[in-house]
Amino acid sequence: MKKIIYSLAVIATLIIAAFIFQSFKKGKTTKAPLAETYMVTTVAGMGEDRSIDGKGEKAGFTSMLGHMTTDANGNIYVIDGSRICKISPDGEVNTLFGQNIYDAEGNPKEIGQWLNGADGICIDKNNNLFISQQNRHMIIKITGEKTITDYAGDGGNSGNDDGPALSSGLSSPKGICIDKAGNIYVADSWNGKIRKISADGKTISTFAGKGRGEYEPGAAAKSASFGDLMTLAVDSKGNVYTPQTYGRGTCIVKITPAGTTSMFAGDIDKLGTGKDGTGKAAEFLQVTAITTDAQDNIYVAESRRVRKITPAAVVTTLAGASKQGDSVGGFRDGEGSKAMFSYLNGIAVDANGNIYTSDFETYRIRKIAKQ
Repeated sequence: MKKIIYSLAVIATLIIAAFIFQSFKKGKTTKAPLAETYMVTTVAGMGEDRSIDGKGEKAGFTSMLGHMTTDANGNIYVIDGSRICKISPDGEVNTLFGQNIYDAEGNPKEIGQWLNGADGICIDKNNNLFISQQNRHMIIKITGEKTITDYAGDGGNSGNDDGPALSSGLSSPKGICIDKAGNIYVADSWNGKIRKISADGKTISTFAGKGRGEYEPGAAAKSASFGDLMTLAVDSKGNVYTPQTYGRGTCIVKITPAGTTSMFAGDIDKLGTGKDGTGKAAEFLQVTAITTDAQDNIYVAESRRVRKITPAAVVTTLAGASKQGDSVGGFRDGEGSKAMFSYLNGIAVDANGNIYTSDFETYRIRKIAKQ
């Protein structure tokens, strides 16, 4: 009997081995998907607090380095205090507007007017730039990289009303973004509202928010309260995203065109360490800027790392410390988690999926590219 049992066991083992071999031979084995890897490099910046045009490491930025955007040709536009810089794909930095600017040889440059209180920036399909000015409570438009006109806001006066774009008020506008139809969304921070400027530039309306306060998940868009609105992003379907922190945790809020709000990723009711995860299981800390790509992925700049949120709300860390408290701030290029940032203050994505960030404490523009 023992011999029979032993023989049956051997036969069964051989059958299983043969099945596995045939499956492998026919390519039927399942492999775990490889994790995405990213490389961090420096596009421009000498690492000193100086306003200097030039290429790569010969260019200089200040500690006011902030929000940014990209055009269809891969040029980067970034706000650096009171100046607006254009950076070519090969790292050539030129100031479009600003004062107290110097060329690569240290000679003073006279360039246009000073942009007081510039904060948010976006670009339309015709390469017109739109910039929010906190101090003037205005949105300005830059045409042809040389002509500045007021686009929305009540002549520099703080306000809160909807109506004609150039007679309706904003109050310390910060982050802005533009949808595929040309509508512009404004983080109207002191009013606690997200405002919408029509694509023709004629009217301002309230897209979401009734005033400053603690965000309550699930509130109707126009009944929702928002804390300090700093940065916005919009996807191809017209959904607007903004981070919210109010005394506890941080979440990314999604506001739909139908007028609903929800916690898309992260949990405002839970203090966390910044772990990756899906939806409310993910954790965020110190979100400073967000943007979207053509596939509706969201990219988040935290102070020392870059995160990605898929349309399914899956959150992963692409570069920087794997957790917010894992390392001190600093500067180091390299692969993914080996790279170091000091304090990120802006983020943008180009048409090829390359991610750019402004690291204002190291005075540099960094690039995060998929390998």
